Amino acid sequence: MKALIVYCSTTGTTEQLAFILKEHLEERKITAVIEEAPDVDTQLIEDCDLLLLGCSTWGEGDLQEDFEKLSDRFEDIDFEGRIFAVFGAGDEDGYPDTFCAAVDTLEEKVGSLGGIMATPGLRISDGDDNVGARVRDWADLALEGMKQRRRS
Repeated sequence: MKALIVYCSTTGTTEQLAFILKEHLEERKITAVIEEAPDVDTQLIEDCDLLLLGCSTWGEGDLQEDFEKLSDRFEDIDFEGRIFAVFGAGDEDGYPDTFCAAVDTLEEKVGSLGGIMATPGLRISDGDDNVGARVRDWADLALEGMKQRRRS
């Protein structure tokens, strides 16, 4: 089984989440590949078993700028039946109304293109003290969701 982790990071938080995911998946004997969003070959997206998208939220609920570049190419990617999950970081205290809105945006967009969500998105607030455990628990939920959806 192959998982593809596609992320963008400005402050380093989303990158940290991506590498925690990679390590955890590899501990579970899953091949995990990490790619930065603007550089990802769309064929990699179409060839993976589980797609994990990581994007922080900026401004008033916007995707991180470099992730927008990939998002603009989504129409050219075959997401039909692709099992995916989204993770992201944001400032819950500073932007409570748009906290991790990028997660919602990506879930809606990939879902509208035929993607199948493995589990609801992971939202990490700046300064969260329990990041590692939360990421690992979420990864396990995504794996279980993927297995269930593949059986359906």
